[in-house]
Amino acid sequence: MSFFRSATLLGASQLINMVLTLVSRILLTRILGRDLFGEFGLALNNITVLSRIGSLGIAPASQYHAGKKQHPPEEVVPTAFWMSLVIGLGAFAVATLGKPWIYEGLFTGEVPHDQAWLVFYHMLPFLPVVIVAMSLAVMLIPLERKRAYTLMQATAMVPLILVALGLWKLVPTLTPLRVVISAQLAAWFWMLGFSLYHLWPWLRRLRFSKPAARELLRYGWQAWPNVVLTVGAARFVTLFGAGFVAPRDLSIYILGLNLAEASLAPYTMVGQLVLSRVADDTDADGKSTLQMMRLSWVLLVVIVLLFAVVGPWAVPLLFGAEFAPAVPVSIALCVTGFAHAQMATLSNFFAGKGQPGLTKWGLGAEVVAMFALLAWLGPLYGVWGLVGASIASAVLGWLVSTALLRRLINVRLRDQLLPTREDLALLKRSLGSLFGKRSG
Repeated sequence: MSFFRSATLLGASQLINMVLTLVSRILLTRILGRDLFGEFGLALNNITVLSRIGSLGIAPASQYHAGKKQHPPEEVVPTAFWMSLVIGLGAFAVATLGKPWIYEGLFTGEVPHDQAWLVFYHMLPFLPVVIVAMSLAVMLIPLERKRAYTLMQATAMVPLILVALGLWKLVPTLTPLRVVISAQLAAWFWMLGFSLYHLWPWLRRLRFSKPAARELLRYGWQAWPNVVLTVGAARFVTLFGAGFVAPRDLSIYILGLNLAEASLAPYTMVGQLVLSRVADDTDADGKSTLQMMRLSWVLLVVIVLLFAVVGPWAVPLLFGAEFAPAVPVSIALCVTGFAHAQMATLSNFFAGKGQPGLTKWGLGAEVVAMFALLAWLGPLYGVWGLVGASIASAVLGWLVSTALLRRLINVRLRDQLLPTREDLALLKRSLGSLFGKRSG
């Protein structure tokens, strides 16, 4: 399957996932309201941060070595499973011992978020599930299970929607937070079960290989700083900025962020194809990667125009009038989402070239700038202070990462940024193929 055919298929699955994500957010805002939606979002954000940092880089290491074929998949897959399980249990143990410090550091501040802490407390025991599921899922791509990965991405929100809707309507005695916690757990277990089923041909012997384990640990340790910085770039504004805004205002920021991230998810997920293709030298010169990055500008323009035209009436209609202020926030945060998507693609390219350390410079610049801007803008401007810090730091990180690409391949800045006529012609053909516009 060609790169752009694979990319189009994965992007199409993400369009489905984007719609289902929208449905899930509509449902969650209706269940929780503006008072609690931000609290749930903050707790989920912090679990995500903890799962990425606590994973010690096992997910990118699993994907890299499953594609590199240095060890047979029958060794890599079960070894990655056992390692992610042990790492996940270890991360849970450390987090459990550190609960008092987590509460003081992440859920208190100028504005406390006690309801968010309650959600976090109940979801924390399932941290190993998140880490194992994350590590297994990414191996579907290099093991030529792209259709399975596509299906998993397309249906990721289905369990959450069904469980949330069912409990909300059929079990009125449950509190809103209990309903959404149960729904989120269903989504995590769906991802784990789906990955186990499709990786079973390699997993069934549950064979642990010490040589494969050493390689996974070595690569994971090299990639771990980038994992920390990546999740920091994406999640630290919410993590540390929440203390500057009240729960109702936090709901506006998180909904705006959710809408922006969901709209750019097709491109972000397609970028995951890059690591495997570069690692096996299919796209060693980066030609396909650069073409995809240039075409992503088309997606950004379409999304911003769509939000600007449809958002002012659609958001109050779907989410409730109290969430109307999320429209301009979502439009502004599309810039952050786009910069992060470009950086994720570059990060996968660097990792595929065996240079995951290059990623840390762009991400490091973003995180440092983010902390400085949050400390300045957060107390002064609240939600819009968080938005400003997010955009400025993300653009800085993207520019640094773009400059670093020239260390690996001979490429002009124009070739990284500006779509060509050939790019647009390819996009037209790919879309025509996707929607069945073929002769005969």
